[in-house]
Amino acid sequence: MKIKKKTIILDVSILISFLLIVAFAWFLLHKKYETIVLRKLKREYVQVGNKVFRVWVASTPKEQTRGLMFVEYLPKHDGMLFVWNHYVIEPFWMKNTLIPLTILFIKDGKVIKQMDMKPCHAEVCPLYNPNTEYNMALEINQTNKNYVGQMVMIIDNNKN
Repeated sequence: MKIKKKTIILDVSILISFLLIVAFAWFLLHKKYETIVLRKLKREYVQVGNKVFRVWVASTPKEQTRGLMFVEYLPKHDGMLFVWNHYVIEPFWMKNTLIPLTILFIKDGKVIKQMDMKPCHAEVCPLYNPNTEYNMALEINQTNKNYVGQMVMIIDNNKN
């Protein structure tokens, strides 16, 4: 009887240790998302009206799906620019996004719609749909400033 009890205690200890290691690894991967994943993305400067933002550029479906998930802090004038080479009519969502954001929907270099989005930790999150076509979207820290109608320009970092 004692052998079974020791075996069960050992098995439970191994299982608990394994679960703790997995949980810790998951935590580290999500904490390091910005440094691991975002560091690989192209960086640009985008001017909206007279305001300049430093942005990560998400141009592939994988980059766009991941967006700013798990990012805990976004500097005041940073953001993420989503770019398509055609028009889209797709909603955004905030699943696993930890900070409130404002999204600017851009068509042909002009902000056509602006929406505030709330962080979402639920399994099903609300959709933020501009109900119009666009070819770029810019996510920035939530703001009271209205950018609708402002012109948008990507600043060439390679100019001398």
